[in-house]
Amino acid sequence: HTHTHTHTHTHTHTRHPPTQRANEVQRDRQLEEQAVFGLYGDATSLDQMLLAYYVDDMPTGQSLFAGGVLSSAPQDSLQIRMDQLLLRPLSEFFEWKRVLGGRVDGDILLRGGRTAPRVSGNTTVGSFSLDHYLLGDVTITSDFLVSRPEVAVSLNLSPLLPDDKAVLLGTNEPAVVLQNDLSVEGDLRLPDQLLAPDGSLNLDVDIDRADVFWMKYLFPEALGSVSGFLSGSGRVGGTFAYPVFDVSLGILDGRFDIPYTQTEYDVSGTLRLDREAIHFEPLRLRSEEHTSELQS
Repeated sequence: HTHTHTHTHTHTHTRHPPTQRANEVQRDRQLEEQAVFGLYGDATSLDQMLLAYYVDDMPTGQSLFAGGVLSSAPQDSLQIRMDQLLLRPLSEFFEWKRVLGGRVDGDILLRGGRTAPRVSGNTTVGSFSLDHYLLGDVTITSDFLVSRPEVAVSLNLSPLLPDDKAVLLGTNEPAVVLQNDLSVEGDLRLPDQLLAPDGSLNLDVDIDRADVFWMKYLFPEALGSVSGFLSGSGRVGGTFAYPVFDVSLGILDGRFDIPYTQTEYDVSGTLRLDREAIHFEPLRLRSEEHTSELQS
């Protein structure tokens, strides 16, 4: 057996961006409980790791706990508990391309080992944000299914109250609050090394309102401002590697502009996603000069 010992009160310092002075804010992560890893041929054990987050040597209430055994044995499980973890410092520390924000609270169990992983538990992300967009509150729950390798899952994104003075959680930076209200429910199988290397998806999607801000990420050079939302429902099957969509979505209050042509368009209509393509049924584009209709 191989054990790796990590002693208590070990510090990990956050990397500061080049433009930030090191004496502005000192952020530390400390191990409050001794972490002992056990590495075996078919299992990994972790004894009571508790990682706490400090700012200027003061506790913030943010913590990450992990402990248990991860193996293929049905009686083994690894527990992970997150309390008030802020996503933004982690996003900046790992230098992710897009900055994620929000406050994470969760309690989950991992089973099945490295070859057939399964997850159950509850996780919430309050005031979830992407860059300067506040998207809403996220709730994710999953449960083991008896005598089945899949897990039942439920994901909900609920809207925040409109606020012209909203800021990103943990900062003073202004935020744009977007109204989103959607749910995804069903079951899935995580990819495993034995019987399902691509996993499987069996999900129902219900979108009451989903802002189309993400179109700006798809066409950053071509589009100026983008507004509007999608509403609809459908299913997602297939696998993680090859998802199969059967979703019908209406486009409401759609509007975008193209700086190159200095033209602004209103958009309305319906689009349908299936295993073959994206179909317009139809999609209407209207500007001051003319009206176009796309259908496939």
